Amino acid sequence: MKTSSSASGISFKSQFLYLIVYVTRYVDLLWTFYNPNSLYNTCFKIIFISTSAYTVYLMLNDYKPTHDPNLDTFKRYARTCILGLWSVLMEL
Repeated sequence: MKTSSSASGISFKSQFLYLIVYVTRYVDLLWTFYNPNSLYNTCFKIIFISTSAYTVYLMLNDYKPTHDPNLDTFKRYARTCILGLWSVLMEL
């Protein structure tokens, strides 16, 4: 995005879903923020959340004129329902 100065070709909906997945998956950072045995794991969790949030921020603010929502054909409702059901089944 930085080299082409454009957000074309990147789905905002999928980037936003990545952010939601990372935040909900790594919610354990709230109570196990610093564990000396797994400091690298904590660092990577923070990096994943921050880079995903930064991408969404760039698409909402800096590159908004270059993003065409009509071309974003990501069917979020169907995939979100399927993935939500899959995650519940995996926890059983």
